[in-house]
Amino acid sequence: MISYFLGNEHLGDHSASSDSIAYFCRLCGDIWGRAVSGPEWQIEQVPCISHLPSSVADIRAIPGSFLNGLLSSQYVGNFRSAGTFETLPPTVLSHELEVHMQYKEKELSNGN
Repeated sequence: MISYFLGNEHLGDHSASSDSIAYFCRLCGDIWGRAVSGPEWQIEQVPCISHLPSSVADIRAIPGSFLNGLLSSQYVGNFRSAGTFETLPPTVLSHELEVHMQYKEKELSNGN
């Protein structure tokens, strides 16, 4: 079971297992999100939504997105076997849609 937190807000649970992931913004030092599952922790450097860049080379590094950690090579086997997006809580899916749309809007407004 993976429990998702955005700050201190619990977004829901996902029926999969992996190491726990802390999402760290290296621009402000905030751990803006957590995917809590196992006793071991991995750190994923993903900018928080406050530090939205004009372009991202890798779609998995969208600021504020949990997908960076979930789609990393060391987690992808467990994540795919659990049904990938079909089993994510609706609140996590809504969050992902929102942050990806915000990123795309900013990218388009910058002419990229």
